[in-house]
Amino acid sequence: MEEKETYMLQDPDEDYEDSITIESKMPPITEEAKEKAKQAKIDFLQIYTKALSHPTIGDWLLRQADILNLNFQLYVNWIPSPDELKIEIEERERDPFITADIYDRTFLIAKWDVKGEEPFEHYLKEYKKK
Repeated sequence: MEEKETYMLQDPDEDYEDSITIESKMPPITEEAKEKAKQAKIDFLQIYTKALSHPTIGDWLLRQADILNLNFQLYVNWIPSPDELKIEIEERERDPFITADIYDRTFLIAKWDVKGEEPFEHYLKEYKKK
């Protein structure tokens, strides 16, 4: 099972975002760990059921949480070694483009390359500092 996280990084001095995706293969889960996870869920449900039988606590629990969604989630956490990481960096397009927002969706209408353009970001940073 691959675990994948994507982070959007935005330079506060720039008008673009870059995307970094980090992937790592999850180590296998032992049978003992699976049993402990199962037992944790059983214990949680037994405690929850017992709390529901109490008049005051049970009424409060029913008002606070959906009975079918008990908010019990298990997560596998690990620290991969550097050689187990697959890291991809995607730089966003810096050339001009036109988009259209239609309802809740954004559509790319056109983009074009500016011939002979020279990097200008350093001028903006220098100007903003003054």
